[in-house]
Amino acid sequence: MTVEERLAGLNLALPEPPKPVGNYLPAARVGNLVFTSGQTARINGVRRYMGTVGKEVTPEEAYLSARDAALNCLACVKQAVGSLDRVKRVVNGASDLLERLFGEAGRHA
Repeated sequence: MTVEERLAGLNLALPEPPKPVGNYLPAARVGNLVFTSGQTARINGVRRYMGTVGKEVTPEEAYLSARDAALNCLACVKQAVGSLDRVKRVVNGASDLLERLFGEAGRHA
């Protein structure tokens, strides 16, 4: 089963890779590595959840917003390498940084 078939099984699909809103590349390939940058939660140009968590946005909506940003990252990776099935390993620098900064409180779901 391909990665995109697994996405479809979760009722998800990759959006169009977002166009940069600044002077950066959304994904850059260096040898066997792909780095992503500048991803937001806009899916095909539309941000579904906006506001402060606990006020205008529920924790569940914040979760979905983070998922939207991850889907954008995946769309950019696919654009850079042709297929998500070529991905061998994922490194999450954001999660590691949050844990280092906040200790156990930085370990998020």
